[in-house]
Amino acid sequence: MLRGPGSIRLWLGTVLILCGSSALEAVLRTSESGPPDGDHAGYAIAQSLMNLLGGFVGVLVMLAISILALSWLFGGGWLAAAGNIHPALRRIFPGKAEQAETPREARAATAVTPPMHSTVRPARARESIAAPPRSRKSWQLPSASEQPEVPGKRPNIPAKRSEMPASARSMAEWATVERIIPTPAMLAREKMAQQARAASAARRDAMHSRQSERSQNRPAPQTRIISTRPSAPLAADSAVPAASRPLADDGIAMPGVAPAAAPLASAMEFAGKPEIATLPDTASAVADVCAVNSLASLPQSRGEQPEPALQMRPASFEAAIAPPAAAVAPTAYMTPQPVPAGASAATLDDGAADFTFQPLHELRIDLPGLDLLDPALNETIEIPVERLAETGLLIEQRLKEFKVPVTVLGADAGPVITRFEVEPALGVRGSQIVGLMKDLSRALGLTSIRVVETIPGKTCMGLELPNPQRQMIRLSEILESPAYQDSASHLTLALGKDITGKPIVADLARAPHMLVAGTTGSGKSVAINAMILSLLYKATPEEVRLIMIDPKMLELSVYEGIPHLLAPVVTDMKLASNALTWCVAEMDKRYRLMSALGVRNLAGFNQKIRDGNLRGKKVSNPFSLTPDAPEPLSTLPLIVVIIDELADLMMVTGKKIEELIARLAQKARAAGIHLILATQRPSVDVITGLIKANIPTRVAFQVSSKIDSRTILDQMGAEALLGHGDMLFLPPGSGYPQRVHGAFVSDAEVHRVVEHLKQFGEPEYEEAILAGVPAEGASADLLGDSQDVEADPLYDEAVAFVVRTRRASISSVQRQFRVGYNRAARLVEQMEAAGIVSSVATNGSREVLTPVQAE
Repeated sequence: MLRGPGSIRLWLGTVLILCGSSALEAVLRTSESGPPDGDHAGYAIAQSLMNLLGGFVGVLVMLAISILALSWLFGGGWLAAAGNIHPALRRIFPGKAEQAETPREARAATAVTPPMHSTVRPARARESIAAPPRSRKSWQLPSASEQPEVPGKRPNIPAKRSEMPASARSMAEWATVERIIPTPAMLAREKMAQQARAASAARRDAMHSRQSERSQNRPAPQTRIISTRPSAPLAADSAVPAASRPLADDGIAMPGVAPAAAPLASAMEFAGKPEIATLPDTASAVADVCAVNSLASLPQSRGEQPEPALQMRPASFEAAIAPPAAAVAPTAYMTPQPVPAGASAATLDDGAADFTFQPLHELRIDLPGLDLLDPALNETIEIPVERLAETGLLIEQRLKEFKVPVTVLGADAGPVITRFEVEPALGVRGSQIVGLMKDLSRALGLTSIRVVETIPGKTCMGLELPNPQRQMIRLSEILESPAYQDSASHLTLALGKDITGKPIVADLARAPHMLVAGTTGSGKSVAINAMILSLLYKATPEEVRLIMIDPKMLELSVYEGIPHLLAPVVTDMKLASNALTWCVAEMDKRYRLMSALGVRNLAGFNQKIRDGNLRGKKVSNPFSLTPDAPEPLSTLPLIVVIIDELADLMMVTGKKIEELIARLAQKARAAGIHLILATQRPSVDVITGLIKANIPTRVAFQVSSKIDSRTILDQMGAEALLGHGDMLFLPPGSGYPQRVHGAFVSDAEVHRVVEHLKQFGEPEYEEAILAGVPAEGASADLLGDSQDVEADPLYDEAVAFVVRTRRASISSVQRQFRVGYNRAARLVEQMEAAGIVSSVATNGSREVLTPVQAE
């Protein structure tokens, strides 16, 4: 580049640019700060020109030298490139290629090649010396004419460009004369042609890739791919079952073979298993526009339309085929299914409406199988009767030593504990036996003994002693039990087994909410996983949707991506408040719908929707935005909100979460929204009285003290549990807790079930849940006031008053505007959120942060 033709122009242009720029810089520096210390060469050049030609003329000469040097250095192509930017400049500064172009070549380029804005430098007159381009075009696929020919393969026919041909006049000249507006029919035909070309290109790429794979796997003679373009003749000398067909970018599946002479029908419309007849390779006539429109307007289904299998023929066999005749009758042709009349014509005639196709069939999600879970252990630990009788006599003896005579009536041995039924003697109170439990456990050499003061249906008390060896209970045992299988509720929860080994399940719809509490390591998280899996084994995403809040980021994040989720697993506590707010809004919206339809709960609502669909009269939305044409209603799923750590959530968000949970617990049952709350800190500031009053169903795992047991169950007993899944289940409407041994589910089992559900597709998330934007029906907060405090008409006046008086107390705002304390407090809190006033200091005062406004 630095030597050879053009090097003199390059070096001279560089020297002139340096001289001109340094001289101009010296002139500017001299005018500001006198003669410069450096850059003597530029100063000398400037002084020479200005002394010779004068000050003003010298500066102009310097500018002219710089501009001339730039044109030498970069060539004259920049004028043509600038002309391409605007049509008027292109007419004033035509490029060399445009000047040397003959009219015939110009017509050919205008008729074939669309106008392209390019900044490539025009070719030089001397062909022996090719100057490098100053800018580079984007890389493009080589055209069919530039690709080398493959022996035995039909050359590709170059596709016609869909762009409008360039006009001899510029767009600016045409704009002043007239403007051609395409008709709806023209747009429709152009759209269908683009779809047909896209589908054809996708099929051709798939065929080429499969052909290359087959050629690498096994040697074969020269082969050629049978074209699958629509053609008039059809030869059924070999029929191959169709495979899945690839889709175009716009989601329209194009048929593999369709006769041009046949009416609106294709090979995909055949009844039963579709078969594709082979086409002679020489019959490669291009289908007309009508055939393309017919094919594209057919209703198609992604799951039912397979792709035709590739058929390979030797080149020698293809060479023996005679040239195609004008019309060849097919040897075998299957009668296509009828297509609704006027399907394509109606679409083309309606220019205002877009093309509509059949919606995709909903994928049916199969419920997981029990083979994904670990099987139950068949070995059972039997306790000999002699051992039970000996323990019973020992209990009587030890209590008699404490002057509390009792009689052991019987014993029930279970997988984890054994319950002895004792009857106190005449005059012995139950509290006496309860007070001796620690002494009795020490006398029997046991860690803990739990006393059941009242056994429902019996007149005796119960003593629950742990077994020497504990038996593991698998979740598969509960799920395959009749108690779970015969339950008709979609919200059946598998808990475990009772002290006699009977499977215990709970219906969350009747609960209607559940509180789970226990210390770390008591089996609380395993029980939550067992409940979630029991829901996944019982209901599909159309029936039950889940919202999971996991502050730990570890327990529930494994369920990310299952179709049952209504929103991603929430790990940010700020987003958890948005999720519960959305649940309150959804509850209010469902109540308005059920009230308008005259039903009492969600089950009645869904049943009314199904009955209307069976009768052919769909129930319309009474609150539609288009009352003239209301949209039909569909069934609503049940929603289960699972919060793994309530204590951390309330610690971050405060009282607002408590109010949201209380409101959902009070009213959400009939709307089909249920809560499962879990916490490992059963204190009164977490499990408040407002929450306990509205959540009657509770599960208590092992706790550290009697106070924690009273906080959860309102009675003692949870402090004597064994841990590792041992729980007390308090059913709704009952004051007697039931001891249940929780079912164990491993992480591997959870992963297998999740992977099984993920294969049916991605979940359909509701974006408004985590967005924080109030949905329909959420225009009022929990107290019935407006959520947007700035919408208060007194907000601007209150801000002006606080900034003017520099007093930011609630009482001053209350006295000035004569409003209640709650309204004044909300106004001041909004000012704090907006940064107008500071937060409350230790002495209870606030500081006004906004500066004083000038009068």
